[in-house]
Amino acid sequence: MNRFAFQIFLMHASLVILGAVSTTGCTKAAPKAKAPPVALDRMNPAPRSRQIIEGRLVYEEQQVSENQEVRTLRKWVFTVSGERLHVTQGGQFRIEDNLQEIKLMDTVGSSPPAPVAFQIHHPLGREGTFRFRGTPAAAFSALTDPLESLYSLGHFWFSDKLRENLTYVRRLPLTRVVQGQVLNTARDVTYKLKEHAVSRNQNMAIISGSYLNTKMGTLRVGEFELECVGKAEIELEFQLDTGVWTRVDVKEIIGWAGIAFDDVSLAPVNTGHRTITHLQLHLTGN
Repeated sequence: MNRFAFQIFLMHASLVILGAVSTTGCTKAAPKAKAPPVALDRMNPAPRSRQIIEGRLVYEEQQVSENQEVRTLRKWVFTVSGERLHVTQGGQFRIEDNLQEIKLMDTVGSSPPAPVAFQIHHPLGREGTFRFRGTPAAAFSALTDPLESLYSLGHFWFSDKLRENLTYVRRLPLTRVVQGQVLNTARDVTYKLKEHAVSRNQNMAIISGSYLNTKMGTLRVGEFELECVGKAEIELEFQLDTGVWTRVDVKEIIGWAGIAFDDVSLAPVNTGHRTITHLQLHLTGN
């Protein structure tokens, strides 16, 4: 190829390239970087998320006599629905549950004013303060301590790498008020990894938990010293790839007994006063 022919070739090639650029408007975009894979062998709560809540809340106060007769003093059964947010603010991480659709399905004894809403702020981690607000404000004062107790029980996650038979014992505070006396005590709760399911269709950790405490402090009522006793059963489902809880089921019984704990039936109170709180939440979305 002579020099003149080579110059003609270069000019033609340049025109072809310019034509291609003017037709497409740009060169081919660089491929986007892939997001790092989620570690499915660890539980990492999402710092931000939004979920829909449906659930049920039962609160009951009972009196147990010496002949084991149980009398219900007060009982409320609610169905609830609303929205959950994971929120990070000022370095603190919390759950915000706004339960706007509440129906009182059953009641025994004194009934609360017509419920409108619950709003619950629950810290995740060592910092932050639990906050519970009911609307109207005076309607749900009896539920503040039980709900704070249940949320602490029901939002546990393993920080260790998940493995078979993983178990963790966690000491959680407990506050109760009886006849104007305040008892600040604690429960030793055992959590176990019940199932670690990772597949194409689901990536989930299922956790069970429980505690059984027969001596959590005493209060004096009249001539009697009453021992605080309690038990709880917990089951949680946590979505590993999105970092949210999808099911929370917690039942706790706290009582004040004048005589020994009944280890055979595991009844938390043999005689005396007890409260039963049962929270079931199903959560969808992320």
